[in-house]
Amino acid sequence: MKAQDYKNEILYDAYFDIAKDAYHEKIRYFESNLEAIMSLPFTESIKIELDYALALNKVGAYAGFLRKADRLIQAVVRENIFTFNGKDIYKELLFCKAQSYYRIYKYPEANHVLEQLVKIEPTSLKYQKLYKNLQVDYARHESQKVRGFSIALFLLAGIVIAFELLLVRSFYFNLLPAVVLLRNVALISGIFLVLINEWHIRRTADKNLNSLIS
Repeated sequence: MKAQDYKNEILYDAYFDIAKDAYHEKIRYFESNLEAIMSLPFTESIKIELDYALALNKVGAYAGFLRKADRLIQAVVRENIFTFNGKDIYKELLFCKAQSYYRIYKYPEANHVLEQLVKIEPTSLKYQKLYKNLQVDYARHESQKVRGFSIALFLLAGIVIAFELLLVRSFYFNLLPAVVLLRNVALISGIFLVLINEWHIRRTADKNLNSLIS
């Protein structure tokens, strides 16, 4: 065995001797030996790089994962790499890509990837769950005006309650029916807006999912 081949084998084995779930240790090893790892033969370097990328996703280094995702996805397609660590690596990378976009609040990008995944495997509960969570959070983010109006109604109700307790019940008792009505209308309207908005969001998420899997 050539000296270089021996060094490559030691480098490769040392990485995969690290405990499977020791993600931070894997990341440190990869980044400390980056140049040597990238100089390994392709079949060895790609396995380490795939495992490293998945480790980044596991520890929440989503931006770091995304910097590698597209190139790795292209590589597994080009080189016909179907499985890695017992999983369909193409779909696993796509899922991690969608999850990473979702975690850094890039909802349109996450939605685009998840739509592809759900169409590829419509029966996957994992994909369905993330897709619905994304749809709900994205819709909540986009409905800030409705939420803001609900908060304004609750604030109005609070002001009316303070006015009622401090002044009306002590000095302007004749105004009490109108003040109580205003307070109740503000509270009920605020609660109604919150509930109807949440119902609409979840109904739309279910509808969008069903349109993909039907």
